Amino acid sequence: MPSGKMKERAAYYSAKHHLHGYKVEVSVLPNGLALNCTKHYLGIETDIEIFRHNHAFHLQHLLKSSSERNMADEGPMKDKYSDSWCVLADKGYQGLADDFRAITPIKKRPLQQLTLDEGRTNDRIAHDRVIVENYFGRLTTLWAMCSDKYRWDENNYDMFFRSCIALTNFHVRILPLRDEDGENFSNYLKRLQLLGNEMRAKRLEVQRRYREKRRMRLRGMPTAHIERPFSGSHRIRAMANSDSESEDLKDHESYVFS
Repeated sequence: MPSGKMKERAAYYSAKHHLHGYKVEVSVLPNGLALNCTKHYLGIETDIEIFRHNHAFHLQHLLKSSSERNMADEGPMKDKYSDSWCVLADKGYQGLADDFRAITPIKKRPLQQLTLDEGRTNDRIAHDRVIVENYFGRLTTLWAMCSDKYRWDENNYDMFFRSCIALTNFHVRILPLRDEDGENFSNYLKRLQLLGNEMRAKRLEVQRRYREKRRMRLRGMPTAHIERPFSGSHRIRAMANSDSESEDLKDHESYVFS
């Protein structure tokens, strides 16, 4: 967890992963090489917001060249975005198709199940996106700073991360991605989820202990009863429960005149 005040730390918190950290968007080509990575953003930024911040890059590299416009294109939204190729994204990018030719899995509607056709569509998207999962599996396996706590200066993070991306691309050229890379990434995501659950449980336990101690303190404090025996004054009776063995009841009286 980053140091600083609570408000400053909150900016690093990712509601998706339930952890504090940075987010970086990496674009991966079908051949398994990373084409681009953004600067790091704070964890509070959503995936789709980061994509929109990087819209100029995406529009440039999704644009079909003059020779590619004559190629057959039977993909979704070909009429709306006839000059653009598709980008595959996960469920965190819902709504991206309003501005880009983005293909995202179909989210399950409240209290409803996906139809068979929708399930098959999601399976095809996941099958085509597996190359991305494999790349991140290789990246997190090779470099600890991409899979563990980053303890150095935040100002140097982008330089180190981009170096890891470049070296991972070199590694993929020598040793192409395999299914076990995707399995490694799945294990990494499970570990993140486990860490997030453990930290939430720890915070809840700290809060529970605080509330219990506060109840104990309030239970031992005197309670005040205000009576009005005559106009022009207030009679205040304070009754305190003694914790001594005799458990005597002590009455204290005072008057306040207005």
